[in-house]
Amino acid sequence: MVAIFDVEMKIVKYNAAFRKFFYDFENIEVYFKANILENMDEDKAIFWEENFGKGLRGEKVFKKIEYISKDKNKKIELNIDITSIYNSSVEVTGFILSIDDITNIKNLEKEIELVRNELRKTKKIKEKLIYNLSSEIRTPLNNIISGIELINGNKTSKKESEISDIIQNSGKDL
Repeated sequence: MVAIFDVEMKIVKYNAAFRKFFYDFENIEVYFKANILENMDEDKAIFWEENFGKGLRGEKVFKKIEYISKDKNKKIELNIDITSIYNSSVEVTGFILSIDDITNIKNLEKEIELVRNELRKTKKIKEKLIYNLSSEIRTPLNNIISGIELINGNKTSKKESEISDIIQNSGKDL
């Protein structure tokens, strides 16, 4: 949403998104003739007057604010950017107000954080499972390998010796 204001805080130009956002301006053309602050609620007027004043003094304004929409009565998050406009003699002649609705981005960031937390939990569960499985497998496997070593220590037939070597090597591989 973009609008251009003059030094008297009158709207000079605006885009369709600006008009749609400020739908409570029943006849936005009125604001071409009057200071925009004159028809605002006092609390909003104070906020905008402070920030518009900075723009008129040549200060850059960038703020993130929460706004309650009137039509849906829900909280939306906005980035507000006010940039001064200068004439050739470096005199401020107005300012540009740019407003970006970042609500969807913020909602996506919250969802991503929830997914990350779930992934962290899943990873911990997986690591614990692998540790427990590893521990559960190692103990009996060590017993088997030790038993085979005992069997190999005794003289057995060639066939039994081959089988015990296969078992012992497989156990060591595991």
